[in-house]
Amino acid sequence: EGNVIGGTTPGSENHIYTSATAIQILSLGSGTEGGGTAVLRNFIVGNDFGVDLCTDTDFDIVCDENVGPDTNDLGDVDLGPNGYLNKPVISSISQQGNQITFTYNLDAIGSSVDQYRVDFYANDQDDSFGYGQSQRFLGTEVVDLSGGAATNLTATFTLGSTTDITSNVFSSLNTIIEPSSTYGFGSSSEFGTVVNDIPITYLPASQGTGVAVNS
Repeated sequence: EGNVIGGTTPGSENHIYTSATAIQILSLGSGTEGGGTAVLRNFIVGNDFGVDLCTDTDFDIVCDENVGPDTNDLGDVDLGPNGYLNKPVISSISQQGNQITFTYNLDAIGSSVDQYRVDFYANDQDDSFGYGQSQRFLGTEVVDLSGGAATNLTATFTLGSTTDITSNVFSSLNTIIEPSSTYGFGSSSEFGTVVNDIPITYLPASQGTGVAVNS
């Protein structure tokens, strides 16, 4: 527990691109082992798949079960690599001026303090599975789930004045906050389902909210 791929500050990221799968976090044999590997703020782009939680049943350090995107489940009760931590689910995006707002849901367990870090990213395109990766970091939110799964959460970030995201696709990733671990984090999820085809337009702040479209 407490392994980190990347980091929380600019310059700590890994650059991973043009591979089959950028990062595989796997369990061996029965696939019921835990995990504890955090994936934070990496530059992951142009791969067939971003982060894969999967199982190596024949101990050759190659995933052969649960390869590719895993689905969320009610209550997030799985055993396996990184506990198959549930991903955030973005439901809508809106923009006002240079402010972008994500509305999303999160159902996750595993943090001793019931807190989770959700990172948001913009990408030029989705991957081979129709999921996003982490080409451009937009921002992060800490979510308290002491009351259980949460819906209609919002996260708002300020874009650079020259940032054009009108043709981007968007993704998110969930990481357990665990103060007792070496770096303060536990397991990360895979990237959430990509959100694309959203006609976001730049509007002056005085004109109110921008275009909001469900994923």
